[in-house]
Amino acid sequence: KKVTTKWDGERWVSPNHANVGVNLTRKFLDKIGCPLKYRTTIETLVDEHMEHLNFTEKNANARGVRRFINRLVNGETNLRMLGFLVEADHSGRPPLAGGVPQTMQNIFDIAAELELDGESKIAPEITGDELEEDLVNKIFGDFCVGK
Repeated sequence: KKVTTKWDGERWVSPNHANVGVNLTRKFLDKIGCPLKYRTTIETLVDEHMEHLNFTEKNANARGVRRFINRLVNGETNLRMLGFLVEADHSGRPPLAGGVPQTMQNIFDIAAELELDGESKIAPEITGDELEEDLVNKIFGDFCVGK
């Protein structure tokens, strides 16, 4: 993170540190001999730990939360684990108040409303095949083969 940290005249900032952090994390995990079975999970958590900032009251929505959870699950982690990391990261930034930041809470709230556990991959609500079939039926109606 050292390579991204700078003083902006008012406070210390580290833009793009999550992306840079993935490569640093890989090097660190190699150095300590971390078992391969943990690497994807750890790298995903590092890479995604700032994404909650995109889920403001204005921008948080069900589609975004579903996609976010799927990225986490594909990276062999889950919303709960990320929540712990985000809370720890946020709580270590005085003078900010500790705890779960509102943007992360927005994700938790939407996941709860959708009854998503945050640990399972979420199937799309409609697939490309279903969409194509629906479109063909609307355009060609009774002229479709098999009707």
